Amino acid sequence: GRVARIYLPRGYDVHTNRCYPVMYFHDGQNIFEDSKSAAAAANSWQVDRAATREISQGRMRECILVGLDNTGSRPFEYNVPGDTYPGQPAGIGDSYLFFLLNNARPTLDFNYRTRTDPRNTLVGGSSMGGLISLYAGTATNVFGGVLAMSPALTRATNFTAALWNRSKREMRVYLDTGTAEGQVGPTPGGDYWEKPLEGYDIFLSHGHAVNEDLLWRAGCGAVHNELAWRERISDALLFLLDVREEPQPLLAAQAPPLLSGAADGAISVSSLRHHEIRFDGTSQLNFPQWQPLATSAVERLPWGSASFTPAPLASSAYIRAVAVPHP
Repeated sequence: GRVARIYLPRGYDVHTNRCYPVMYFHDGQNIFEDSKSAAAAANSWQVDRAATREISQGRMRECILVGLDNTGSRPFEYNVPGDTYPGQPAGIGDSYLFFLLNNARPTLDFNYRTRTDPRNTLVGGSSMGGLISLYAGTATNVFGGVLAMSPALTRATNFTAALWNRSKREMRVYLDTGTAEGQVGPTPGGDYWEKPLEGYDIFLSHGHAVNEDLLWRAGCGAVHNELAWRERISDALLFLLDVREEPQPLLAAQAPPLLSGAADGAISVSSLRHHEIRFDGTSQLNFPQWQPLATSAVERLPWGSASFTPAPLASSAYIRAVAVPHP
């Protein structure tokens, strides 16, 4: 069987009524401990240390981190169907993804208190692990966050070319590479600088907004190894697991949102980041038939306000506001 390494956030055993977002990492033996790493010089990402530090400083959401170990089949297990890593069989990334979604994930959800919606389900990896993470994010509707460090798009030219024609998925994408990567490995054509940048251009073309649902980082002077990814992991975690988006029980207890009015007839309500406000109206409250009146833009700030002026007010004697979350 495949080994899974699991990081639980502080207070998991104490706050028994709380559920947590989950991030799945490939190459699990390289994620947490140097002593367990299969990488060169036995270096790891030390994601657990980075997460503990950022959570303790109030910058990152508490979460469950899962590292799934790779196997001797890694070069084609992490490659996308239709592409071939030099000297390896055709990619079977769909089979690996089937295992992740239908074996690893249900087992984790059964045994731990997890949030299972896309916004709280993330996937990440580096090199070939970054490639399979991008495949998982774009080929399914499961993951609302993707971490792809130095993704090996150069090993999946068919997938990369086809990705230009894909429509945007509502998810957050973190991409990076090192300025000293360039050619990686003994086989020709392994350009790990230009290809990740092409991936960034692809997501821009899909309509992702820079620093909103797409973040790019370049590792100055960095090469293609675990030490370099360790240096950049905090930026990725802060972007994908922004503490300002942690669901707040006190705010949830205020639902539905309270409306306020102005002398000019405008009705306003407080809004939260990544939520739109839908205003509905009805003429009576006995068996009401709510009709949509207006919808605000998705809030981009940690909090703000949304307002509209109903016309005519007489047809909607009663008005409500509904906060609708967006990935």
